Amino acid sequence: MRNRITRFVVAALAWTAIGTVFALPNLASGDWKRSLLGSLTQWWSWGLVTPLILAFDRRLPFSERQLPRRIAAHLLPSLLFTAAYVYVFAAALAVVGLGKWSAVLDVQTLLGTLRGMFLWSWLVYWLILGAWQVHEYYERYLSSELRRERLERSFSEAR
Repeated sequence: MRNRITRFVVAALAWTAIGTVFALPNLASGDWKRSLLGSLTQWWSWGLVTPLILAFDRRLPFSERQLPRRIAAHLLPSLLFTAAYVYVFAAALAVVGLGKWSAVLDVQTLLGTLRGMFLWSWLVYWLILGAWQVHEYYERYLSSELRRERLERSFSEAR
């Protein structure tokens, strides 16, 4: 799965699945297509912003054992990335015909989200970062288990 295209397809399918699940409660409403497309657009927008979040995290000068510092380093950027997400989402809505292109360049788009959507989006940022940290921890765990197994095997062979 190291192939970029494969990772892209898997990520797109995952964000689509998340968007579909979050659309389910609204699909019974009269305009199910709009509800589904709105939810998909929201989560696809997170899919576009997520690589930026992960790239930022990878470049932090803290080791995996310095989690409190890593979290503190994300405080201000999390607000900036969330603001960027708001505009990516506005652009995505315009692309699918659910929003206006003028919203992409309007400061009122961001100010309007401060009434509730921004906090929700900020929490999603932290969920993405948390999921990334879990993934990284799991990778380190597997790597250490493999090293331990190799050491045990070489110790057994040396006897």
